[in-house]
Amino acid sequence: MFLNLLSAARRYRNRPSELLHIDDEYIAYCLDEAGVYILGQLDEGKQPRFPRRSDDSSCDAGTAGNREAIDMMKKWGAVVINHD
Repeated sequence: MFLNLLSAARRYRNRPSELLHIDDEYIAYCLDEAGVYILGQLDEGKQPRFPRRSDDSSCDAGTAGNREAIDMMKKWGAVVINHD
């Protein structure tokens, strides 16, 4: 699905975040940078690689696979709402 978004962004000469109407500047930047990375890898004939942990919990639904990031945000004072 993300590759379809990147293809459309390339075709219409827009950033992916513009096509999705993302207003938050940081989230838009992160999405666009991920797209640049993936397209760059594909343009070089490489398959983009995203490391997975050996227990494969990074693919779990909800917050279970993001435990390390959530704990770090809490340490910095963020209020994290768990929807699991």
